[in-house]
Amino acid sequence: MTTLFANEPMMAELFAYWDAKRGDRVMPDRRDIDPVEINPAILPHLLLCEFHDEGQRVRFRLIGTKVVERTGTDYTGKFLEEMMSGGHLAYVSSIYRDVWLHKAPVYSESTGIVGVGNHVITRRIFLPIAKGPIAPAMSLAVQTFSMPEGADTFSRTKVVLNDGAIEELRRARLVAGEVQTYSTGRDWK
Repeated sequence: MTTLFANEPMMAELFAYWDAKRGDRVMPDRRDIDPVEINPAILPHLLLCEFHDEGQRVRFRLIGTKVVERTGTDYTGKFLEEMMSGGHLAYVSSIYRDVWLHKAPVYSESTGIVGVGNHVITRRIFLPIAKGPIAPAMSLAVQTFSMPEGADTFSRTKVVLNDGAIEELRRARLVAGEVQTYSTGRDWK
């Protein structure tokens, strides 16, 4: 578990920001999240979605420019089922449903083909955000893409991060000498 974000500094930083904002609560409230406090290098990779119908439907409120660039589509304002179908829709819907049901972060990784024979690995961390004390109202996510050498398979992985996993990630940050509170100023190229 401690290597979950080993090669994904943007995910690690957004997770640390979310964790600091939630404090001792299950998840932070929407009013706790301030985009100005999030590293500007992360913003092009963000997805902000709102839950509808008790988590059964998801509408995209914001899609970062890097995500739009890689997927070729701006989903802003659209529901998930307007943009996807089949097995991919079922997989992505299950991720958002897990965020809503478990009120917990969900890590996802999938490998597939984009365009003509271009293999891509996409990694995401979905973080629940409340609007009031009861259920998640939104999901804040960061999504990254990489083009691996020699990849020729299709796979999907999903991990719901329970309290034990979150605590392990906190300890890993401390062992690595990272500060437990969020700080801005890191740059990625």
